Amino acid sequence: MPEEERDERLAYLMEIRKFREQNPKQFKRIQNMPKRARVGRKDRTRNLSTISYIRNQRRDGFYYLNGRNELEELTFVETAKIFEAKAIEKPYPIHEQHHEQIQLALEAFEKTGAKSAVSKSTTGKIGPNEKNALSFIGMIKKLDFLSEEDKTWLQLAKEAVEKGTFQQLPKKLNKYRKETKTVKSNPTEILEKTLEIIKEYPLQEKTTEIASKTTRKKEPKIIISESFKS
Repeated sequence: MPEEERDERLAYLMEIRKFREQNPKQFKRIQNMPKRARVGRKDRTRNLSTISYIRNQRRDGFYYLNGRNELEELTFVETAKIFEAKAIEKPYPIHEQHHEQIQLALEAFEKTGAKSAVSKSTTGKIGPNEKNALSFIGMIKKLDFLSEEDKTWLQLAKEAVEKGTFQQLPKKLNKYRKETKTVKSNPTEILEKTLEIIKEYPLQEKTTEIASKTTRKKEPKIIISESFKS
């Protein structure tokens, strides 16, 4: 499954890249969409369900609630499959449980974040997953052909992993680190793929926020949500 998921993720990212190259104005318009954007869609198989993407300065998450308000946290690929739609698809009225389900997703997001914060403040240490990711970043930082921009992104990734800014970042770096041990790749390819993973996250923005607001609580933001109705 990890290999299959990686291939599916790469396929989605390549599709987005292709769309950006072929439709630059449309891509820019989508990029500038306001936060909390939402839309209703017609789907009998997901009647009265809602999916949402939520993030704050430390992490992000994808949440799906079905018609019985049962919550499930999803991966990027699982979420992309649900978000995927044809260009001809028309918007549909948002169902009456939408706002309630969004609130439940926010509560789950905050609860998970609170558990993570307690765990880190209690131990004062980072976990093995983060250590392995930091080791991988450190290895790449030793390459002698890095540009200043490469070094900056690697340093931002290092700080993000240390602070737990994005939960999925160390996981993805470690998954790719394992792949480099089984699939032969040259250092340039490893660097490019690593930077591709790192640049999926707004690290420069998050680092600035954390540095200037370390004493303030950052409320989670709903980036986008979709509700489904038959």
